[in-house]
Amino acid sequence: GTDSLSGNDSARLFDVIRVAGLIHCIADPNYESAPQAGELLWAATGGGAHALGMSDRAGTIAPGKKGDLVLFDLTTAPFTPLNDVCNQLVYAENGSSISHVIVGGEIVVEDGVCRKIDEKAILAEFRARCAEVLPEHIAAEEDSALFRPYMREVYRRCFGQTPLMGRFAAS
Repeated sequence: GTDSLSGNDSARLFDVIRVAGLIHCIADPNYESAPQAGELLWAATGGGAHALGMSDRAGTIAPGKKGDLVLFDLTTAPFTPLNDVCNQLVYAENGSSISHVIVGGEIVVEDGVCRKIDEKAILAEFRARCAEVLPEHIAAEEDSALFRPYMREVYRRCFGQTPLMGRFAAS
């Protein structure tokens, strides 16, 4: 899954999967050691269930397992032309091609529309509540500014001058 919105600006699982695939390309010059698209998809599905100790009851589509199913419209831009579905799911899809979502046997998204909630009303309520807490958020950001130089130093010590950083700095 994701680290939630506290650790990332998005809860879109496809963004996390794509970054997991791309990060290896800058961290290791041997691109062949990077996980393949199918491995990344497994990590996001069966691997997640395994990590939670639930692989006996979730994570794959099989009789007796809890199943959430996401169906994609393969006529959308991320899948055109349709070549390698795993690669296209990992590196091109952002969630916009999702046509249906089935949770516990119940269709919760149909033709791209949430059936269980009023999405526009929830977003409007969320915007209103965010406006209420924004002053507290700004104050917390200002208070934490004191720690930024120390965090910058910790980061510098942990990552130092790597060959990768030197390569970018030299170019």
